[in-house]
Amino acid sequence: MPEDNQPNEELYLERQARRKKRRMLWTAVQISIAAVICIPLIFFCFWAGTKLFFPAQSEVTGIKPRVTGYAEKPLVKTVKVTKPSGRMLMLERFDEKTDSWVEEASFKTGTADEEKVDIAFPRVWTDYTYSTWRLTMEREFGVRRYKGDSFEVLCRNRGGVKTRSTAAVVLCKDTGDVIYAKNMHKELPNASTTKMMTAILAFENSKMDEVVTFSHRAVITPYAYFGIHTGYKFYMGDLMKAMLIQSANECATAIGEHVGGTYEKFRDMMNKRAKELGCRHTHFITPSGLDAYGHHSSAYDIALINAKAIEFDEYNKIMLMKKYTLKNLNKDDEYEYELKPSNDLLKEHIKGYMGGKTGTTAQAGNCLSSAYKWKDKTYIIVVFNAGDRFAETKKLMKYVRKYS
Repeated sequence: MPEDNQPNEELYLERQARRKKRRMLWTAVQISIAAVICIPLIFFCFWAGTKLFFPAQSEVTGIKPRVTGYAEKPLVKTVKVTKPSGRMLMLERFDEKTDSWVEEASFKTGTADEEKVDIAFPRVWTDYTYSTWRLTMEREFGVRRYKGDSFEVLCRNRGGVKTRSTAAVVLCKDTGDVIYAKNMHKELPNASTTKMMTAILAFENSKMDEVVTFSHRAVITPYAYFGIHTGYKFYMGDLMKAMLIQSANECATAIGEHVGGTYEKFRDMMNKRAKELGCRHTHFITPSGLDAYGHHSSAYDIALINAKAIEFDEYNKIMLMKKYTLKNLNKDDEYEYELKPSNDLLKEHIKGYMGGKTGTTAQAGNCLSSAYKWKDKTYIIVVFNAGDRFAETKKLMKYVRKYS
């Protein structure tokens, strides 16, 4: 009997071995399946937790605190966005009426680690001389909300105002802002607006009671119509009035020689002082502004010079004078001349008008640089080569009143 049971026991053990092998194989398959599913899941949970509890911070660069644009041109600025994550970059404007931020436009950022985005401002920015804006991105999974610093947009040449002059500028002295510009950096002959620089140097380097003696060079200055003779003596203050009220070229030459010691040294003083005031497109040859090769300035530079000139109280008093009698100090040969202003705007009694320096030459045409007070701010208005410099200046004064 035992012999008969032996084969059955072997068969049984063999079957048990096969079952064990299958169980082990299935267990290995289950472990493999679990590994395939769980390991990525663990990594995903770790990644998601990191994103959730430690979200990335986006940054937008490329926008300055002050953005300037011309009303007649589209305003587009390119910004660089780090960690953009394919979100929308929103351009918002601060509405002073509602005291809240208003979304004006939005732009898709892309998904690269760093993206460049062109921010095209909607035309609403031209409705304001000054407006406040910012860039924002809403929070998304893994990325924090971005809220950029506010920045100001300055709109030039609002309202379609056009001036019939080769170059023009309206500069706010208090803020340094240019609110109107036409070829403001173009180098042009600037005629007797040069005399404002001559006046600045005289105020800074001499006293108004100093005695100035006319040299032969001063007497023969082109377009000298006062009939002053060599050796005539005048107080500096009287010559300043003649130079600024009636734009006397010979007086400008005499002042320059007196202040600088020589004509050439005074010219160097003029150019050095111009650079110190921030002029980058100016080179003076004469203290009077008569046409000369290489003598030029720009509307913006003349505005800077005018802004400095009106810091002297005596200058402002002279610029509003409507008459003055020029007298010499030579008792043996007395001289008198009635000065008349070359600035016709003084006849119109314009409220806030602080006077202006005229200039006219064949090359420069009709020029005028004026100072104008409006709402506690002072504006410098310059026109170069204007057909009617007084009409063009009044047009820009109206522009200041409407948009400032």
